[in-house]
Amino acid sequence: LKERGAALASITLLRKQVSQLSTSRNDTAVIIRKPVVADPPKPVIQEPAEVIPLPRCLLFVAVPNVCFYVKSNDGMPDGPKLPFLNFYRADWNALRRIVCALTGVPMERQSCHMYMRAFNGDTARFENHCTEIQKQGIYLTTRDRKDIDEMLSVDMVLEMVPFLKKDQHVHLMLVSGDSDYAYVLKRIRTAARKAQAEVTLHVMSWRHTQSAELKELVYNNAH
Repeated sequence: LKERGAALASITLLRKQVSQLSTSRNDTAVIIRKPVVADPPKPVIQEPAEVIPLPRCLLFVAVPNVCFYVKSNDGMPDGPKLPFLNFYRADWNALRRIVCALTGVPMERQSCHMYMRAFNGDTARFENHCTEIQKQGIYLTTRDRKDIDEMLSVDMVLEMVPFLKKDQHVHLMLVSGDSDYAYVLKRIRTAARKAQAEVTLHVMSWRHTQSAELKELVYNNAH
C-alpha cells in the first residue's frame, strides 16, 4: 500500500503541475500547422533591348579634283570660266556641315580625310595652312607624287572594313568626280551587301567633273 500510495501521490503532484501550465478546456486543443514556405519568385530575365548602332559618316576629299582652275570648257580664252575652290580660302568646316545636313550624321560622328598634292610655290605658307586644317580634326595627307588616288582608295577600304558587319549603318561620302574611284565604290557596296550592312554612297563634285560611272553608281543604286 505504501508503494501504491506513493504512486498516487506522485500522480497527483503531476496533475497539479499540468493544471497550472494548461489553460481551460476550451483552449486545450492547440493546432500546430506547418508553415507553408512559398517558392521564391523566379527572377525576371528581361531581354536586352536591341541596340541600333548610330550611323557614322566617312568623308573622303580628293582636293585636286575640287581645287583647280580651268579657263574655259573648250580651252579657248573667251570661253566661260568653270568654278573652282581656292585651297587657301576654302572653308572646309562648311563642307563638313553640308555633309552633316545631307546625311543627318552629326559632326562628332564624322571622320574627314583629305588628300592632296603639295603645291609648288610658297612652301612655308602651304605647310602652315595644312597645320591649320589638321587642327580642325581633319586627317590631311599630302604627297609630292601623283599617287593620291591610290592612297585614298586604299584608306577608304581600310576605314570601311570595321563597318562591314550586320546591321551597321554608315554613310560614305566621296568629294570627287573622278571615275577612278568607281571600281572601289562598287567593291565596297558588294561587300556591304554580303555582310548585310547598310552603306549609303554619296558623291559630291562639280557638275562638269562628275564622271558618268560615278553618277550611275550613286543614282541608280545608292545602297
